[in-house]
Amino acid sequence: MNTQNNVCDDADYQQIMDLEHKQSKEVELIINKLNILIEQINHKFSQIKQDFEQKFKVRQEYLKQMDKKQIYQYSQSIMNFQEQQQKILKQMEYGFNNLVETLNVSKKDFSQYDITNMVCFPKKSLKPFKYELINSVLELQGAFAFSFSQQSQFLVGGYNSGIIKIFEFDKGQIKLIQEIQETKTPICCVSFMNQSTQFISRGDPYTIILWQQDSKNGWICKQKLQGHSSFINCLRINQEDDLIISGSNDKSIKLWRIKNEQWQCSQTINCNQNKIISLSINDSSNQIISCGSENQIIIIQQQCDLEWKIIQIIQLNNSGFRLSYINDDIFVFQGNSKEKMNVYERDLQNKQFKLTKEVNVKNSNNCQYYFPQQFIKQKSILVNKNGRFINLLRVNSNGDFINEQVLEFDHEFIFGSMTEDGEYLIIYDDQQKKVQIRKYQD
Repeated sequence: MNTQNNVCDDADYQQIMDLEHKQSKEVELIINKLNILIEQINHKFSQIKQDFEQKFKVRQEYLKQMDKKQIYQYSQSIMNFQEQQQKILKQMEYGFNNLVETLNVSKKDFSQYDITNMVCFPKKSLKPFKYELINSVLELQGAFAFSFSQQSQFLVGGYNSGIIKIFEFDKGQIKLIQEIQETKTPICCVSFMNQSTQFISRGDPYTIILWQQDSKNGWICKQKLQGHSSFINCLRINQEDDLIISGSNDKSIKLWRIKNEQWQCSQTINCNQNKIISLSINDSSNQIISCGSENQIIIIQQQCDLEWKIIQIIQLNNSGFRLSYINDDIFVFQGNSKEKMNVYERDLQNKQFKLTKEVNVKNSNNCQYYFPQQFIKQKSILVNKNGRFINLLRVNSNGDFINEQVLEFDHEFIFGSMTEDGEYLIIYDDQQKKVQIRKYQD
């Protein structure tokens, strides 16, 4: 954080939000440790109680077999233990009182520690932003999907004809450098890797293709991933580029990992009757959310044995095409053409997600698949397509969602993506047959 400049920018406040999120995880860890300590104390108490009960519990028939000398010795043992018992009890009371005092002091310290009093913590006056149209390019071929490379130097587009177009991207200007056609099936999902210029796309309806840049700066097919038995609707890659996630109409989510330098399906999650339309993976790469044709959100988490398991199913009143993590503890869901966007937060006690907010968004009667939700951490901006509207929302430092700008079109056949730094937004308008390029302005 730049302390030389008194004016905070979005990166400064995103850093604060990241620190708050980290602190929340540490508090959760402390609570878990306290729960373990309480369980250990209860276990020790049960053991002591059992020892007391069993120490001098003698069967009646055994007493009847004792002679006078043995009974006298046994009586003396009981009286000696009673004296020792008082000493043990005093030691336990002393230790317990110390524990209670320590807890009281800790509670007092926590109560007095107010982080907001440590600094002058003014409310941030967020500048309104807009994405201004800076370029418009005629595109007669219908496009379904776009993805920018990590540094925004390349743009890949998937088209209805099965063509993939790769462009150089420079400050809002695009230059076509390559066309690829591996199939005649519409390319409805494409995604660049995070650590390289490789990207993945849907090939034929059931296949994923991995594209790699060759020495001549062109992209070639490196590998085809096959395993689904119906249309693939969505693809996601984790931050480390070592996990590909695919969702399909075959009601399954497949997880793909590299083994012996080849991508292989490592696990299939069957989702009953739910056709998978949208996916999102959290920042920690250990949890996945999905939604689809059924009125459900499915939450899948990686277990200690590295296997993935469904841990929660949230029942809904409607289906939806879009959802996205904001951080590990918050995600948002857009019901199909609904005027509210749902915000879900994870309960620290039971680890279950629950609905905590409903945010007003612009909507229309019909919507289409694709154009997934996108959260831009660097600017705390959420891109949420809903019917013929694109809602651009700011997530402020209080966790509130502010709908800063709404882009309205004449129909719902609009598809697009935003650069990772949030500087540019690209949109294909199927009715106008034009690609819009918009730039962030505050």
